[in-house]
Amino acid sequence: MIVNNKGQLLAFYLLSGSQRTMEQAAICEALQRIEAALARVEGATRQAVNLRGRHEALIEQHEALATRHVTLKSSVEQSLSRIDGLIGQADK
Repeated sequence: MIVNNKGQLLAFYLLSGSQRTMEQAAICEALQRIEAALARVEGATRQAVNLRGRHEALIEQHEALATRHVTLKSSVEQSLSRIDGLIGQADK
């Protein structure tokens, strides 16, 4: 058995397919399942990286919205204070 630089398992047998023993056939099937599992892991890893990037972008957006919320809240408080002042002047 040889592992190549891409992490894929490769089995090299000297016997032709018709001469393989049951044990060799089982090994080939196991290697195919392992290769398929590795492919799924690689896909999941790529998805995890993408999700991490999206997560970080969402955190940045959230922080920007939180800052905007503070600014708007302050602006509304100032406007309400001015309105209260105008109402107070009108009552006099």
